[in-house]
Amino acid sequence: MFSSLRGWSEIVALVAIIVIVGYFYMKSKREAGKAPEVHNEQTENSNYILTVKIEGMMCERCAARVTDGLKKFGEISVNLQEKTATIVSDEMQEISDVENTINELGYKFEGIVW
Repeated sequence: MFSSLRGWSEIVALVAIIVIVGYFYMKSKREAGKAPEVHNEQTENSNYILTVKIEGMMCERCAARVTDGLKKFGEISVNLQEKTATIVSDEMQEISDVENTINELGYKFEGIVW
């Protein structure tokens, strides 16, 4: 009777270890994907930088459309591989305005890249 209990406790311990390792692995993957860009932080030369994640950009044509749509907010650079757009502006931008513009362009605003 005790030998079967020992077997179950070893299985439970193994499952617990797998869950813990999986948790920390996924946490490190999420943190590794974060870009070091800053949200609406003023730079030394009086510019604000805002980087946002955009779902749905898949080609150069998409990147050009996003660039054209966001240029009203400032200087735009798009990273197609990371699916981000960075806005450099003389003034702080309202996140909701940027989000609405992206969504109106037919893409999905996924949030701010910190």
